[in-house]
Amino acid sequence: MLEKKPGKEKVDFWHLLGKQCELTIAFEQYPKEEKEWIFIAESYSFTSIFLQVLSINENAAISLNLARIINEYQYDVYVVGGCESAIERAAIREFAISNKKYIIASEGNFPDVNESSLAKRKKAGYLAGASYYLSCGSASDAYLSSYGVNMSRVFRYNYAAFMEKDMLQSTPITDIRRKALIKRFRLRGSVFISVIDFTEEQGIDLLLEIWKLSGIKEADLLIVSDARKQRKLYKMARDLALNNVVLLDYQPKEMIRELYKVSNAMIYPARYDRWGMQVVEALSTGTPVISSYNVGSVHDLVHNDKTGYIQSIDEPAAWGERMRELMRRDTLLKKMRENALSSMRLYTVESRVKTYIDVFKKCAIAQIKRQGG
Repeated sequence: MLEKKPGKEKVDFWHLLGKQCELTIAFEQYPKEEKEWIFIAESYSFTSIFLQVLSINENAAISLNLARIINEYQYDVYVVGGCESAIERAAIREFAISNKKYIIASEGNFPDVNESSLAKRKKAGYLAGASYYLSCGSASDAYLSSYGVNMSRVFRYNYAAFMEKDMLQSTPITDIRRKALIKRFRLRGSVFISVIDFTEEQGIDLLLEIWKLSGIKEADLLIVSDARKQRKLYKMARDLALNNVVLLDYQPKEMIRELYKVSNAMIYPARYDRWGMQVVEALSTGTPVISSYNVGSVHDLVHNDKTGYIQSIDEPAAWGERMRELMRRDTLLKKMRENALSSMRLYTVESRVKTYIDVFKKCAIAQIKRQGG
C-alpha cells in the first residue's frame, strides 16, 4: 500500500488491516516531527518502508527504489490512493509495465470543474487501469465517475474515525464531567467547537468572521488548532474584538471526544476539504455539525435538521442563526445528538477493514487468473 506519509490518525486502521493480511506500507515522505515516528518503533502488525524520493520541483519527484519494491517482492495486491502525486503516477505506470493488478483507494475528492481537458484526459488515463476502486462517499463517487471510471468496480467503505469499542462506549457526557471540563478550560455554558488547521482551505479566517457576525456573547468558540499558530490566531481574534474565543492545542483522541460532547455543535466553514475527518469525529460523539458544502463527508453524513446543517460560506450571517437555534432549542439539540450518534454506530474502523479485505480478495483472485494460476 502506497501512502503519502505516516499519520497517527490512521494507525488503528493499518494495524487492524495488517492483522487480516500481510501488509507493507511504502511511505512517500519521512515524518517531519519525531512524535510521528512513534508507531514505527512499536509492535504493530504492518511493515513500514520509506521510498527514496528525489524532488525535482514542487510538482515533480522520482523514487529511486519504487520499481524495485514493486517487482522484487511478490505482493498479491497493490494499493494507491489515486494519481495526485508524481510518485503515485510512477507507481501506476510501473503496474502497467509489470502487468500487475492494483486498487485505487480514494480517501475523498471532488470533481475539478476548472480542470483543462488535457489534464482531465491524462488523469482519466491513470485512473482507468485499476482493477477495483474504493470510495469513501458520494463526492468521491462523483470524482471517479467524472473521469469515466466503471462504477460497477467501485466499492464504498466507511472512512471512520473510531474503533467499534469506542462507538459502543459513546454515551452522552455526564453533568458532573461537563461542568469539570467547562471549569478546566474556562468555558461558558454553551460552547461551539472547531477542530481546524491554520490554513486558507480549512477556513480559519471564515470561522472568526462567522463568529463575529453571529453576535453571540453568551457562549464560547473553542478552536482546537496547532499551538505554534496560536499567537497569530489570538491577534486575528483581537483585531475582530472577539473576547469569547478560546484556543487550545491539539489534544489526545480521548480528550477531543469529550470536548466534542461538551459542545453544542462543531463548526467547519472549509473552502475545500476532500473528506473532513472532523465531521466524522464530531458526529461519532453525538455532536451536531454545521459545515460548508465544500467538505466531502457532509454530503453523506450531515442532514439538515437531523444531524446538523450544511451552509454556504457565501452567507456567513446564516451560520449564526443556526448556532443560536441550537442554543435556544434544547429539544432540537437533544434530538440531533441522538440522530448523530445513531447514524454513526456502524461507522467504524473495523467496517472499513472488512470492505478493504473483501476487495483485496477480488483483486488477488484476478491477479492469479491473469498469471494463469
